[in-house]
Amino acid sequence: MKPLLKAPGTKRLKLKCDEPLSNNAFKFNLRRYRMVGAPVLPASIMLLGIFILPESPRWLVIRGRLPEALEVIHSLRENTAMPGADQSTAQVEAELMDLWSAVEKEFADRGGAPPAASAAASTAAPSSVPAADPAARVSTVFAATSTAAPAAAAVAAANQSQGFFRTLWTILLDVGVILKGEEGRAFKMALWLAFFNQATCSTSIINYAPKILERAGVSDHEQAVLFASAISVTKAAGVTASMFLVDRAGRRFLLVGGSYAAAAAMMVLAAAYGANNALAALLAMCGFMLAFSASWAGVFWVLMSELFSMRAKSAAISACTALLFATGAVTDFVFLALASAMGGWAFALVGCVCLAAGMYVQATLPETKGRTLAEVQALLKSSSGGGGGGVWSGDRGVVGWARRFAGRLRGGGAGLSATQRRYAVMEAPISP
Repeated sequence: MKPLLKAPGTKRLKLKCDEPLSNNAFKFNLRRYRMVGAPVLPASIMLLGIFILPESPRWLVIRGRLPEALEVIHSLRENTAMPGADQSTAQVEAELMDLWSAVEKEFADRGGAPPAASAAASTAAPSSVPAADPAARVSTVFAATSTAAPAAAAVAAANQSQGFFRTLWTILLDVGVILKGEEGRAFKMALWLAFFNQATCSTSIINYAPKILERAGVSDHEQAVLFASAISVTKAAGVTASMFLVDRAGRRFLLVGGSYAAAAAMMVLAAAYGANNALAALLAMCGFMLAFSASWAGVFWVLMSELFSMRAKSAAISACTALLFATGAVTDFVFLALASAMGGWAFALVGCVCLAAGMYVQATLPETKGRTLAEVQALLKSSSGGGGGGVWSGDRGVVGWARRFAGRLRGGGAGLSATQRRYAVMEAPISP
């Protein structure tokens, strides 16, 4: 075997098989690959979660598997097993019938035939069955779909095989229909929310935190990486807090408060970056990430599921998700360049974007907590914005929001005017 050529002035490295690797080489490999291997644990947990996650009820309905869809909805809404075969509460059965009707209407609006199971159920469900009796209607539909389920599965498989470009074209056509339809305003609002979600540079802060700390005064790269891990821990804490606050404080309240808190943190980061104060910069980034993850990180996706009907949800959320990731890619691409060119003013600019996000939510987004889709859409139709008086001075502006926040801290509506109490009632959940 011909020996490998070596560069002039170098010595050939000889390594015997019986010689153990040095400790330094082993430690070097650990330092090099620990960051790459760290995501293996959460990725493994997510992989196991796939086997626990139930199928989507809508997916089951399209394939004619209504008993399984009823079981999934019952487990999600009641958190218990069904008392008997194909038996649940009236609310769950009514939700299944609404979902089944929405699937039929979706196929009808597209000009195609409904799934075989739905078609059979439509012809078999007699008009004499009262709509107010969901149990009787569920039994009738189940009896019809039991014989048509194989055909429904075949139709669903045929729809799935239409290819990527045809599916993309179908989604684009659906997006155009949504923009011109009754859910157009909700769709435009969701697009703006998707834009603001990533225009606040939350992903860039996570990705480039070590670089920011190095430029702010941390001399050692490994220390910068270690300190930046505190931001990820803060994000996990914020998302966990959001899980408990979203149904208590409300979606709109969290988004507005999180936006203003994130804006304040970005202003502090701008000053710390300009002053080369690494500790202040780290605390500011942790504060920003806590505010963002407790509000926008989770509440955005909750709103996506509450603003649209089943007919529009698929195309609308797909478009919003695409815009979200596109905005995130652009912010990641220009983030370091802006920080190099503008210094601390780059973070002040991000703070202004956070402030604009809070003002937009405050001026346009109604509270969806505890409200049905019909009630949310009625609010969107009846109001041209978030309320009278403008973004700053009105009862639903910044000043009014601060007064209501102080009233909540005092434990009630004390100190609020009659108009402010009326808006506070509008923002409160509607009891079932």
